Amino acid sequence: MKRFKNNNLPIRVVIKSVILIFCFSTTVVMAAESDAVRSPCPGSKVHVNYRHRHDFKLVCEAIELLVPRVAQWRMQTGITTEVIIKDQVDYKNFEDAPPMQVYGLYQRQFDLIQLISWNSPSLYPGSRQVLGLDVDETLHRSVIIHELSHAFIRLNAHHKLSSVGQEFWAYVLQLDMLPEEYRNKIMAHYPGRFESREEINSIQHAVNPSAFGVQAYRWYQEQGDGLMQEILDGDFTPDQLLDAMVH
Repeated sequence: MKRFKNNNLPIRVVIKSVILIFCFSTTVVMAAESDAVRSPCPGSKVHVNYRHRHDFKLVCEAIELLVPRVAQWRMQTGITTEVIIKDQVDYKNFEDAPPMQVYGLYQRQFDLIQLISWNSPSLYPGSRQVLGLDVDETLHRSVIIHELSHAFIRLNAHHKLSSVGQEFWAYVLQLDMLPEEYRNKIMAHYPGRFESREEINSIQHAVNPSAFGVQAYRWYQEQGDGLMQEILDGDFTPDQLLDAMVH
């Protein structure tokens, strides 16, 4: 999940949002923009609802990058996800919570992604940061890759992953798909690393999602591709402590 900063939210709302926004949301308005066009990406079963052709192009480019990489892990690649591009994506964790603007989210139960448009008035170069860098089109595409990664996980996981397990996977793919010069800058910005598997947990993710993502990628670099299959097979299940605390 990528979200816009809102300092007025109660801590319980912030924590629960970080953990649950990808997979369990039911209160997000899912309708596409009224004048949206719906088209499949070439050679894919992913359909994109968009108003700006460039948004469609960015989603399809992300799929083209992801499919061969995911195939290297001997994973199925035929996701059938629906992608809705909007000028603003509002999320409510529960009925009495204030709405929160998010960059993108994946709703597992619907196999649905909602993403903010690169043409949105609230999103432009330098308007916010992605993984510690000022957003540009390349980093925007990396957010699309992050969200699409959840759909590939849904298709291939042999059991229901915890939210932090999904985030681990999605951040690894997001960083892996970035050009090397971007990845090097991001890795330098977040120098920490996990010292043990016990540190790969939902509290670490809630405190600093970007730092968690970089440390996840470092752990993947050290452990190799086998780790990703362990996660999918359920042999390595990152801690779910915070999930339990907020339910």
